[in-house]
Amino acid sequence: MATISILPNGSTSGNPNYKGNTSPEKRGETKGWTLQVSRRLRKWFYSVDTTQLTGHGLAFTLTVRYCPETSDEWHKVRKAFAQRLVRKGLIRMHWLTEWQRRGVPHLHGVAYFPAGTIHQIEHEWTQLTSKKYGSAIWAQKVTEVTGIVGWLDYLAKHSTRSAVHYQRSPENIPQGWQKTGRMWGKYGDWPVREPMSFQVCQQGFYAYRRIVHKLRVAGVRERMASAFQHANALAAAKPHLVTPVNGEMHLQNDSDVHDGQKIKNYLSTYLNAKKELTSTRRLLKNNDSDRSRYKGTSNWLDQNDSIKIIAHLASSGYLVEQIE
Repeated sequence: MATISILPNGSTSGNPNYKGNTSPEKRGETKGWTLQVSRRLRKWFYSVDTTQLTGHGLAFTLTVRYCPETSDEWHKVRKAFAQRLVRKGLIRMHWLTEWQRRGVPHLHGVAYFPAGTIHQIEHEWTQLTSKKYGSAIWAQKVTEVTGIVGWLDYLAKHSTRSAVHYQRSPENIPQGWQKTGRMWGKYGDWPVREPMSFQVCQQGFYAYRRIVHKLRVAGVRERMASAFQHANALAAAKPHLVTPVNGEMHLQNDSDVHDGQKIKNYLSTYLNAKKELTSTRRLLKNNDSDRSRYKGTSNWLDQNDSIKIIAHLASSGYLVEQIE
């Protein structure tokens, strides 16, 4: 019997007959983003109950000019920043550390405060870091998170990056750091739900994998099509800017910079999704028959859609039992 776990924003499945790594390394000093760290972050994202995210949310990207000499210094800065926000009424905060190409850390996150309050968290950051680490107010980015849509935008940006993304690559870890410390964490009251778990027969497990795999492929294709259509539409309106997808960017004057950058972003989304489509198609393939037979899944999937798939399996005659 395989196990399927359903969370508010995603689902996982696996088979206990597949043992995977039977002698995993013990967790020790954290040394950057690993596959395990990324998986734990994604699983926590799955569990957040978006309907209970109350308050006024702010998503932020905070930078410094000069790199802290050690990860302990960076940890102290991040902790002091969080304490400042707590004194301002912080309800909850999620944060994660990533690297710039020049080997300097920066902080991404989202912070929630009581509704109706105004906070300029970029000023809190620069007051804390400008003197020693050279941070400037113009280099910080803070945007409002509006309801569930805003939270999902935050998820879309930070949950899909793997450990090989350049902002998480070990090649960009600051020189001299012997360790990195925790790569992500949270403060305050986060509304999370425990997973709903089901046991299904092996044939039902195969059917479930096929369904979620097709949904995942369809989602990537939809992103590709949307990005391509937006790029084409904008380029058609301003044909002097770009030849869609394979052309060069030709900006005529400063007033075109904004639209030109939008087209670049659409094309980048399209090309990234195209690469993702190739890897997504191969997700369930493996030359090892045991791995192929028992390989599990982990997907972004709305809880209601996951329950519909379980109901479909049961109505199709597969053995499905809920685990209390």
